[in-house]
Amino acid sequence: MYKKSSLVMLSVIGLLGCGGSDSPSDTILIQPVPVDPVIVPPVSTLPQLNDMSISLKPLKSVNETSFETHYKNGLYLATLTDDGKRYLNSGDVSTSEASSSSADGFSETITQEAGVDEADRVKYDGDYLYIANNGGYIHAIDEGTKIATSTPYSANVRILKRQADDTLLTVNTLNIGDVKNSPNIDGLYLSEGRLTVLSSTYSYGSTIEPLFHIWYQGARIFNVSLFDTSTPNVANEITDLTIDGNIISSRRVDKNLIIVSSYNKEIEGLIMFPQNDKEKQANYDLIQKIDINTLLPQYTDANGVTKNLVNADNCFIPEDATDADGYDGIVTLTTINIDDPSEITSICINSSVQGLYATPSSVYTYGSVDQKSTVIHKFSMDGQSIDYKASTSFAGHVFGGGQSNLRFSEQGDYLRVVVTENTDDSSDRFEHLLKVFSENETTNELELVAQLPNAAHPEKLGKDDEDIYAVRYFGSKAYIVTFKSMDPLYVLNLEDNTQPFVESSLEIIGYSSYLHPISEDLILGIGQNIDPSRFITPDEPEDGVEPEKIIEGAKVALFDVSGEPRLVKEFVFEGGYTPAEFNYHALTYLKVSDDKHLFAMPIESWVSTADIATDSVTWNSNSALELFEVNISGADAELSHAGSVAPSYDNDNYYGSWNDRAIIHGDLIFYVHGADVYKSSWLVPNDIEGPF
Repeated sequence: MYKKSSLVMLSVIGLLGCGGSDSPSDTILIQPVPVDPVIVPPVSTLPQLNDMSISLKPLKSVNETSFETHYKNGLYLATLTDDGKRYLNSGDVSTSEASSSSADGFSETITQEAGVDEADRVKYDGDYLYIANNGGYIHAIDEGTKIATSTPYSANVRILKRQADDTLLTVNTLNIGDVKNSPNIDGLYLSEGRLTVLSSTYSYGSTIEPLFHIWYQGARIFNVSLFDTSTPNVANEITDLTIDGNIISSRRVDKNLIIVSSYNKEIEGLIMFPQNDKEKQANYDLIQKIDINTLLPQYTDANGVTKNLVNADNCFIPEDATDADGYDGIVTLTTINIDDPSEITSICINSSVQGLYATPSSVYTYGSVDQKSTVIHKFSMDGQSIDYKASTSFAGHVFGGGQSNLRFSEQGDYLRVVVTENTDDSSDRFEHLLKVFSENETTNELELVAQLPNAAHPEKLGKDDEDIYAVRYFGSKAYIVTFKSMDPLYVLNLEDNTQPFVESSLEIIGYSSYLHPISEDLILGIGQNIDPSRFITPDEPEDGVEPEKIIEGAKVALFDVSGEPRLVKEFVFEGGYTPAEFNYHALTYLKVSDDKHLFAMPIESWVSTADIATDSVTWNSNSALELFEVNISGADAELSHAGSVAPSYDNDNYYGSWNDRAIIHGDLIFYVHGADVYKSSWLVPNDIEGPF
């Protein structure tokens, strides 16, 4: 208890303390004579919080109060630092059955898992072709005035009908958004008279700091636009949902659309990087006053009605989280019934993930922290119901080589994952492992039940300093390609998931960055042919004979993996690349029969033309759709190049080949290049009509 003389001094202390330290924990000690010392208690309510970081622990369901504490702590901590380390690294998109052929004799979008559809910019139902185009400008020159004009147009989906003569006619154009706020179309889904369009819109702003002009990305939203396409030429919009956040990835299983999205709330009035306790206290107080429901992602339906996408009592936080921990981001797993889009179900994780792998019955989210540690969360899926099941974490990452979802495979009760650990050894920077997990329902953990290499099978996956370029599972096998100067293709035996081992391997020039299973015996590889002398000094030629020159460029190769793997045949396109190396949706595949398989892929190369008169060189892009056949006769298989679909393009409209797609329907070929479509025939590919 204070003495009366001390109380008199308190008013003096209050006046003197106005110019003192900003720290709420500073102790002001005054020793007037003859009164006792007075210690003024701190007035700040700032809690002592732990630094924000990614937890690698399993998840727990909590009540609204615990979730609110963890989330608001994170929103406050986010104002103190922006080092980027609180977000997981982004990925670049089982018996892993490659699904891409319709029973009606036309190709469909290649997917990782049978029964799990994936979004793409082109969809086809046998009669109608749907093509997503992002907004842009139509450039024209008036012939009379010679004045150039640019007319903007919004993102759209063009619907073309296949005519009796197999030409295409545009019967409808569905505008997505408007010209002023044209979104980016992320992909399409097509199913039984329903077209689903996923699109994203970003806003940008700037602020002038004392020394810098800083641009920042503002609010993010994405749209789910659902159309009734039972009569495509008069397609009607059923609904349009505008949702807060950013799409990480999506899938469709039957009538259920699954979207995994991230959300970071922008709070007006917060002071970023506060410089003193007063500013920190202002931030903390502002966040605490906000109703938790206004901090959650929301969605607005076509009628303008806004609702929370998820409720605070249906969210998960890390198992080891305390009241002193926090995280500012939310990941939402949402299912939408495309037959009745009013049926929306969501759960959320108050953490960060950046990848999705899905089977018809499971959803896995994953991400890596600084490529040093990885966390995986498993959810079961039954219709629209998504329930949390288990988690695991381990050293290493799953992102090298792109298409990180292909490193995952679920078979029965087992999850198989190919992992890369970065080492400190400059001579061998990578250690690659196959890990096999099984769910423990009691502990909510995905327990490690097997690993390769192991004591019984110590052979490394990859030679020294080789990174992973491709992974593919098929039945009881896994295929891994590593590369530094040569391409080892490893065949892993997974007949017993608890006892995996390297069955065989093959070393060839170049590498495959995508592997497409044709059967248990045949794999198609797509990648690059690379001259090893780029990386190693070649041996002196024997007898003065120079070795044969190795042509570099896009490569398509057929491998027989029925025994010791061998290269059946390969084709190299000098100086070229195919987007199928990085996105398997760019590959087109049609299984005609067990003995005949058709493939098509766009390949782009640049060709130079020298002008002696002007002493200049002009570079032009050459894009074509290359066609391949795999024919099987008994134990023999053959890969052949069936020709090229190479239209003449307007050089003023350079589209590149990144978003090129193709459809094979019987002997018909539809090649989508940019916004245009060309028709050809498998039998006579250079007989081209279009563009349509």
